[in-house]
Amino acid sequence: MPDKSIIFSAPMIRALLEGRKTQTRRIVKLPHQSPLGKWVAGSVGGPGVTCDGEAVPAFPVIGHTRTQEQIGCPYGAPGDLIWVRETFKRVHSGDFGRGAIYRADVTGLDQSRTWKPGIHMFRVLSRLTSGLTDVRAQRAPASPEADALAGGGGGAVRM
Repeated sequence: MPDKSIIFSAPMIRALLEGRKTQTRRIVKLPHQSPLGKWVAGSVGGPGVTCDGEAVPAFPVIGHTRTQEQIGCPYGAPGDLIWVRETFKRVHSGDFGRGAIYRADVTGLDQSRTWKPGIHMFRVLSRLTSGLTDVRAQRAPASPEADALAGGGGGAVRM
C-alpha cells in the first residue's frame, strides 16, 4: 500500500499537536454535473461481499445514480495511515534530531529562514502520522457545527 500524505497549515498543525483537531474536511471536485442523475454518498463492499474468496470491507464512495461512476477517498480507508506535510526548513542532521524545523513551532515572524511549503516535504521529515478511523461523504451544508469545531476549522476524514 503506498504512503498517502495530507497537507496542513501551521495553525492546523498546532491544533493537531494540542489535541484540538481530530478530523478534517476535503472538498471533492465532481467530474461532471449531469441533469440525468445525481451524485449521492454510498459505499461499496461490506458484509457478505467477497472478491476472490476474501471479504471486502465497506468503503465509502460518492456515486452517480445514472452513470454508476464512483469516487473513493483519495486518502484511503479506515485503518490506513497518512502522514502530514507541513511548512519546514531543512537543517543539518545533527540539529534537532530530524533534520528539519517546522513553521508551526516558530512563534512570531521569522524572516531569517527560507521556509519550504509542505508539498516539498519528504516522508522522512514528517513528524506526524495518523490512522484514519472514519471516512464519510457528505454535502457541505449538512455538516454539523460540532464537526467543524473538532476539525479546528475543518471534518470528513477522521484521524
